[in-house]
This record gives sequence, C-alpha cells and structure tokens, in this order.
Amino acid sequence: MAKKTSDLEKQNEALKEQTITDPLTGLINRRELNRHLEELKEKWKPKSPGLGGKRSADTTRLVGHTDRKQDDFVIIMIDLDHFKDINDAPGLGHAAGDAVLHQVGKLLLSGKVLRAHDIPARYGGEEIVVVCPGTRLDEGEIVAKKIREGIANLKPLYNDNAINITASLGVSSAATTLDIDEILKKADVAMYQAKADGRNRVNKAIPTRHDPHAETLPTGRL
Repeated sequence: MAKKTSDLEKQNEALKEQTITDPLTGLINRRELNRHLEELKEKWKPKSPGLGGKRSADTTRLVGHTDRKQDDFVIIMIDLDHFKDINDAPGLGHAAGDAVLHQVGKLLLSGKVLRAHDIPARYGGEEIVVVCPGTRLDEGEIVAKKIREGIANLKPLYNDNAINITASLGVSSAATTLDIDEILKKADVAMYQAKADGRNRVNKAIPTRHDPHAETLPTGRL
C-alpha cells in the first residue's frame, strides 16, 4: 500500500512538472512564470505601518540577503538574433531552430550563467525571460552580460554544422514599480533597443530624472 502511494505521488509530481515546463527548452512555461512574478510582487509589497515595514521570513529566505530593498528584483528579456534566418535557411530549418532553443535552455539551467535563485522561463517563440530575485539593476546587467556571452559561445551543432547564434537582452528593475506588465514592457523596449544598436548586446532600462517610467523607444523591431 505504501509503495502504491509513493508511485502515485511520483506520477502526480511528474504530471505537475509537465504542466509547468516547456518541453523544448526544459524551462518553465509562461503560465508558471506569471505565477512566480505574482508571488514576487506579493512578497515585495511594502508592509503596513503596523508591521514596522519589516519583511516576512519567507521574503528574507527568498532574497537571501537581509539588506536587500523590498522592491529589488530584475527582469531580463532575451531574444535570439536573426532566429528567423535559422528557421528559413536551406539545410537548417525549424528543426535547427528547435535545436538552438534546446541548447539555450540547457545553458540557462546548467548553473554556468545563472545563480541558483534566478528563474529562467520560455516567454514565447525565441524570447526567454529570466527573473532575478533580490537583485539590483546593475547586478542584473552583470547577469545579462554573462548570459549574452554564454549564448555567443554556444555554437550548437545541427547535422554536423555549427550554428553561430547571438542574443540581444534588455534589463529592467522593480525598483520604481511593482506593475509586472510595466517591468516586462520596459525590459522588452530595452531589448529591442539593443537590437537597434547592433544586436549581441545588453541594454539597461534607465528611468529619466523627470519621468521614472519614461523610455526611449527604438525606431522599429528588428
């Protein structure tokens, strides 16, 4: 009886894993990403005056550093450069594109470019989001640069052909807002600015002095 219960628990755990994981990259899917973001938003909300503005024990454990600001987390938007060219290239095609995404997912899960508490997720198509809890904007930029370098060095093989890939990354912070859609939009805008600036680079969303939510929009999506 105990073995049957254990087997059932394993099956349920495997089923749960399937529902939250993107099968191609091995990263969590967008639905699970949204759950993590909402959870972060709740943990980072300012506490009521009656609580003395202190974080809960759960928040402290999640951040890992007691001196972090309550609103410190970073979102990194990653978009693979010229990905459509891989899918459309003779001798490559969508299978090659899938192989590239699979290798990028493996890199992000390998521990080589991300920290243990960072959360990578497939956002859609060739876009990937990394959420960095307990991280300031400048620190997030350092993480993004490690990701960019790691992707540029991947050179995944497909039919014995090495594929050169690069990525453009945008970094935004929750330091001025806990509006998840706004933070994602700022990261997205910063990422497309990185493409407009030449691709294979990291661009940081920096609020202006007069408007903390203002962005300089790129001229178009590339």
